[in-house]
Amino acid sequence: MTEIANQRVALLVFLLASILMFFASLSHEIEGAMEPRNHGVAAQTLLRKTYSVIVFAILGYLFTWTHRRTGTLPLMGSAVVIGLFSGTIEFFQRRMGAPEGLVWNAADTLMGLFGGLLGALFYARPKKWL
Repeated sequence: MTEIANQRVALLVFLLASILMFFASLSHEIEGAMEPRNHGVAAQTLLRKTYSVIVFAILGYLFTWTHRRTGTLPLMGSAVVIGLFSGTIEFFQRRMGAPEGLVWNAADTLMGLFGGLLGALFYARPKKWL
């Protein structure tokens, strides 16, 4: 892959991450407008947390893909970067008045780290898996 193509992919990852951060910062307002119906709060929370891990896994995969081509970042480094990004989202959500406490902020940050690690590991998997 050429250097220009790597830069375009890196820009795409940055734009995707920026869009994610924007919507994540509004998520507490959106959730406040939605009442849990028949499935209750626990199911809604589980869905949100699952969605979070999946989104951060996608970001982890893309981030690892852009950096492993040049050999500039190990797999765990990719996971840590994605975890820091997740923590940044939590920081801004808290500053904007999200009702979650520090325990949930820490849990969400760890889920982002876990998702980033899953994405990095999926990138590094043996190609014969799929």
